Amino acid sequence: MSKAPFLMFPLALALSACTMGPDFMRPEIPAAPTYSAKGDAPPPPDQHVSLGETIQGDWWAAFRSPALDSVIRQAIVDNRDVASAKARVAEAQEAVNTAEGALLPQVSLGATVGRQKYGAALFGPANFTIPPFTYYSVGPSVSFPLDLFGGRKRTVEQQAAYAEYQGYELDAAYLSLTANVAARALTTALSA
Repeated sequence: MSKAPFLMFPLALALSACTMGPDFMRPEIPAAPTYSAKGDAPPPPDQHVSLGETIQGDWWAAFRSPALDSVIRQAIVDNRDVASAKARVAEAQEAVNTAEGALLPQVSLGATVGRQKYGAALFGPANFTIPPFTYYSVGPSVSFPLDLFGGRKRTVEQQAAYAEYQGYELDAAYLSLTANVAARALTTALSA
């Protein structure tokens, strides 16, 4: 009797704990000393932006203009780019949930109904027959995916990175819209 089948199970179990491929390492962000160009005026003392810092809230509120607030809020509500970016963020998050769900055990409940008939050849020359009958089967089934080489874990990482990317795309659409509306409103106000 060969020991090969008995050795394959521990080997398969050991390989199921392995993940192939390198772990993702976020690249370093290059440090820039400033965003201003030569000849730019320094910012007012009460206004400063630190590199890598997120601007919280409504950045245009620093202008203290209710008319500008109203125009920008209306632009945000009616903008299709922002609405579609929000939908893409939600879709990407659902893709992450789906990929994570593929790593979990799957439980299902099944039921079958069938009709069975055995022929006379089943019992040989005894000339014995069983009449046809209907059978019913109900029961759960459980399956657990073995992620032998880490492909499913990498899929989760990929979907999470894509969801993060879509979040940045939403931020970009929001900032681009608000900046364009503010610039247009200020240009109109200055030319009037």
